[in-house]
Amino acid sequence: MLVLGLDLETSGLDKNECDILEFGAALWNVEEKRPVYLFSKFNRDFKSEVPPEIEKLIGLRAAEVRTWGKPLNECLKELTELMEKADYIVAHNGTGFDKPFLEHTYKSAGLKMPEKIWIDTQIDLPFPDGMGTRKLSYLAAEHGFINPFPHRAITDVLTTLKLFAMYDFNTVIEVASTPLVQVVAEVSYDERHKPRQAGFRWDSQRKFWYLDIRKALIPARDFNFDYHINDNG
Repeated sequence: MLVLGLDLETSGLDKNECDILEFGAALWNVEEKRPVYLFSKFNRDFKSEVPPEIEKLIGLRAAEVRTWGKPLNECLKELTELMEKADYIVAHNGTGFDKPFLEHTYKSAGLKMPEKIWIDTQIDLPFPDGMGTRKLSYLAAEHGFINPFPHRAITDVLTTLKLFAMYDFNTVIEVASTPLVQVVAEVSYDERHKPRQAGFRWDSQRKFWYLDIRKALIPARDFNFDYHINDNG
């Protein structure tokens, strides 16, 4: 079975105002746990400004993207061919970022993105209880390896796939098929360290600690505080 690991580096977080700068993808043999084809392309057709802080973060200059890049439609055509060969798409934070950004880019280019089931390694892997972090580079370190070039698309893809391969594939698919829910911590101000240590985030508007998680993973989590579940997030 083949899955396609995917990562995007962009000029910012807003899909309506920013552009994809770099595509990284890898067809991955699930049974043999190895990449069989690597895809790395720059999009020279980006129109948005690339702030210096973004260049520093991703280790890539806008001028380099212009120099070495290919037309957007050419990048999307090859990516489409790879997506069609894969049974699943695997991305870290694909649910919240890569998938919606890519869908918007395809639509803006007048193209249709292939319909595939996405596996998000940020939320669909049965991480051991107590592993609160969900940042890719930290997760890699927690699993005994490092990403030598964080925030470059192709190295992030290979890191994601190596992480993905450390868990049972059938279990991951089972987890990914369950609903994504929001767990809300019921803690006092003095207990705020507990949800923070468990990987919860603070919602400054609604004033609570929350964790978006697949419903199948909740029984395995040993939260040391009370909580309730928002099925609609």
